[in-house]
Amino acid sequence: MFGQPTCVFRYPEGSTDPTECMLIDLALTCWNNPSIDVTILFYLSTMPSLRKTHEEEFLSFYHEELVRNLQKLGEDPGVYTYSQFVEDFDSRRMFGLAVAFQVRIYTFSGIQYF
Repeated sequence: MFGQPTCVFRYPEGSTDPTECMLIDLALTCWNNPSIDVTILFYLSTMPSLRKTHEEEFLSFYHEELVRNLQKLGEDPGVYTYSQFVEDFDSRRMFGLAVAFQVRIYTFSGIQYF
């Protein structure tokens, strides 16, 4: 379900400030473009002001981690360039926004689906 938390945070003992964050996404367990997951996370988990000021930083970080993990798996990190990723993200924005609207409707309706 898209309404489930998709980020896990690590907090130092006694602190309320997270030091690490891990994305866990099982909502769309299928072969798909990675930008779809990012658009959904982007619109479900951030405020417009944060998106406006940090979009480039978030996209860059995600792509760097993707490349790092491709390298760990022995894959060619050049197979999906940053410019391709940004182009894909831009072309799929409306999908992420539509999913966010749908989730908000379900979340605030009070209806228990499961």
